[in-house]
Amino acid sequence: MKAGPVVRALARRLTDGVAGRREKLHRLYEWVRDRVRYVAVEVGIGGFQPHAAEEVCSNMYGDCKDMTALLCSLAAEAGVEVRQVLISTWQNGRPDTSLPSPLHFNHVIAYAPASGDSGIWMDATEKGCPFGQLPWSDQGLPALVVGEGGKPAFFTTPRSAADDNSTVFEWDATLEPSGEGRVHGKTVMTGTPAAEFREELIFSTPETRRAWVEQFIAFRFSGARLDSFSVKGLQPVDDPLVISYDFSATGFGTRRGNDLVIRPAMISASSLADHFRPTKRIHPVRFKAATRTDLKLSVTVHPGWDCDSTRVGRFLDSPFGFAQWSGSWRDTVFTMSGRECLNGADVAPQDYERFQGFLDRLREEELREVVFSKERE
Repeated sequence: MKAGPVVRALARRLTDGVAGRREKLHRLYEWVRDRVRYVAVEVGIGGFQPHAAEEVCSNMYGDCKDMTALLCSLAAEAGVEVRQVLISTWQNGRPDTSLPSPLHFNHVIAYAPASGDSGIWMDATEKGCPFGQLPWSDQGLPALVVGEGGKPAFFTTPRSAADDNSTVFEWDATLEPSGEGRVHGKTVMTGTPAAEFREELIFSTPETRRAWVEQFIAFRFSGARLDSFSVKGLQPVDDPLVISYDFSATGFGTRRGNDLVIRPAMISASSLADHFRPTKRIHPVRFKAATRTDLKLSVTVHPGWDCDSTRVGRFLDSPFGFAQWSGSWRDTVFTMSGRECLNGADVAPQDYERFQGFLDRLREEELREVVFSKERE
């Protein structure tokens, strides 16, 4: 993959003064990801053969194999070995590699074998993916790495753990006797959740981002009024993705006689229980990734109220994941922490009923009430 003058000049400019192969590769990957538009021109042999790196660099667009070819060429000029990799993405199904065929694979990514402890995998077509991460659709799959002289080698792309794909809700709320709540909060995402939301927001207008945040909050509290928001981690693309917001919601709490009732675990609740209602299943349930969702909540009420936080402590375990919640009450402040973790493993049809049972128990705990009662005078 011989580089032309445009590619050589670009590689020198991007890596000038950069020390270390990983740092150079980081710079090159981000340039290709951020600057080269994804456009697939697959006429005739174009469906299988990438365009020359020089041409892709000049056009500033290309498909997956074009962008990978350019990245490999730039890296070679910078003295970093990067290989092209054929994979069949998650949506395309697992390839039958017992027979040779160009139709087994539908995507091309890149692999730097000598960088990092186990090499670095890269997919520059994913505009929301930071350096060193693969999108969920590329993870845990057989990959054909094209080596020196076209010599093949089979690998399995890495799959991220639940702790790498986290969503954390950090909310400080003030609860009025009427049930209205004012919230100063943020949601911090890493890994797959961050990449997916980043893809939605990265090229959007400020108005579209505001509408997105309003919908994000309305999913938890219908009729909430967004006062302000900010988003960090979009450009430059970087984990974590942090969405901060201030809003008020009339339905944060519910008056029930002299009591105030909230369901705090629903703030970070999973929607899975709503999707698996049929009693029978033929095919396995497959997850994009293992995930972890945390809740860190503080609710301040007016003086004169009491709260029994002893009912909050719960732990739920299963072969599919676990969940735990704990709470405390001091003076006028109720605090709660929660964690829901799904291991991301396939659920076989014979385990479907047990999986439904886990989701039902999870929803039951998410609906558990916390009650604030008026202190007796």
